[in-house]
Amino acid sequence: MTNNVAEYHAVIHALKWIERSGYKGRKIKIFTDSTLVVNQVTGQWAVRTPHLLDLWAEADALKKRIGHVDLRWCPREENEKADAMSRIAYNSYRLNAQ
Repeated sequence: MTNNVAEYHAVIHALKWIERSGYKGRKIKIFTDSTLVVNQVTGQWAVRTPHLLDLWAEADALKKRIGHVDLRWCPREENEKADAMSRIAYNSYRLNAQ
């Protein structure tokens, strides 16, 4: 899995959680360190990579169903806690997948 695919999956999972948790219709802010995902999902960049098209479409559909979703870029070095949590989740997944 490429880092872009992983970043898309993270945003999609966040959007699904938001939808299930009753936050639909509220103003939502999602921060990610992926400039590619932010710019593609917000429509600033086109999706030119074929293997990202389905992921973009899923994220876009979820975003539209939820309502106002503000997707923003946050440099990784400014969000050390989230970066540490993602490493823990990744390592846990790797251990359980074996």
